[in-house]
Amino acid sequence: MKNLQIFNSKDFGEVRTIKIRNLPYVCLADVCRVLDIKNARDCKTRLNQDGVVTTDGVDNLGRKNQITFINESNLYK
Repeated sequence: MKNLQIFNSKDFGEVRTIKIRNLPYVCLADVCRVLDIKNARDCKTRLNQDGVVTTDGVDNLGRKNQITFINESNLYK
């Protein structure tokens, strides 16, 4: 995931972002944390799946995991 960028805000903390087909996508788990939504998996089921992308990532301990990113229209849902 070489095009990963981190949006840093004193109000929201860190939100991971990437560009897919030249459009911005944000990390669903990060958005849920900012909005105090406890279950990101449940939230994902209510989104338009055309704007949901899952990619490989690495956590803080170096373990491989899946990271879900959503497009801007899903962000507003």
